[in-house]
Amino acid sequence: MARLHLTRDEAFERLRQHARSSRSRLEEVARGLVAHQDEAARVFRHFQREAAQVHRAG
Repeated sequence: MARLHLTRDEAFERLRQHARSSRSRLEEVARGLVAHQDEAARVFRHFQREAAQVHRAG
């Protein structure tokens, strides 16, 4: 959350969106973040791409 300057609610919404877009259960995504660094890195890259797209759209 701190790296992306997100509130708790914004972070939850991003996780929820990622779960939906990957057709995964939110619980599975959250467990993956906690249990697997690879999953965390993939989700973080996804967030970075989203942030870059929003920034470019201005």
